[in-house]
Amino acid sequence: MIHLGPFHGRNTHYTRHWIPSNGHILTGENEVILLKNLAACRVLSRNQMAELTGLNVRHSVTGLVKKGFLDEYRSDGAPPLYTLGVAGARVVKKRHSLYRTDELLRVTAANQLWIKMKKVWPGAAWDLEGSYPALLNGEQRFLVVAPRLIQGDNIYTLRAFNYIENKHRLFVVATSREHALEIARQSIPTNFVRYTWDALLKEGILFYLLEKQDLVPDTRFNPGS
Repeated sequence: MIHLGPFHGRNTHYTRHWIPSNGHILTGENEVILLKNLAACRVLSRNQMAELTGLNVRHSVTGLVKKGFLDEYRSDGAPPLYTLGVAGARVVKKRHSLYRTDELLRVTAANQLWIKMKKVWPGAAWDLEGSYPALLNGEQRFLVVAPRLIQGDNIYTLRAFNYIENKHRLFVVATSREHALEIARQSIPTNFVRYTWDALLKEGILFYLLEKQDLVPDTRFNPGS
């Protein structure tokens, strides 16, 4: 049985719902914290915001959407996702952006890895400015690619292999073990790529590598070391 997380992308379509700010103001420190985290991550679910901030975010998120500080993207088959609204972007001095469904899903899945890695690499940084998200830890740069079950996403992922260098590693966040194995078998063999998938990132971190055309746990790479 294939276990897919809520953001796998198959038959998923998001639409943007937003409300003009109409001069509303922020009323609490928690609202500012949420806006700053969205500025850093661009797209988050409510559960991700709660895990990142340690806050009970339900009422704060609802209020920020109603005031126009957050845009809410809704889908019939997946949980809502949130980005900075026009007013929220103005507060944190970021450009307001609109997102396609594939962009929302990829960034959300990549952010899930960042949320887990941040706990074991507290000094790491998260960079979303390039072609692919990047996790920076010391002198090492790890590209994070999160293909979804959307047409063309495997090609999008395989292009990232062109960026691999001695100090440039790659994490692939697939939708399932089967999806990760499919990508691994299609890719150029290299020791610089590690695979994980949505179900593994619910509670912690576990990486796999390709050996003899199968995925095996990577016992040598421990992000907590």
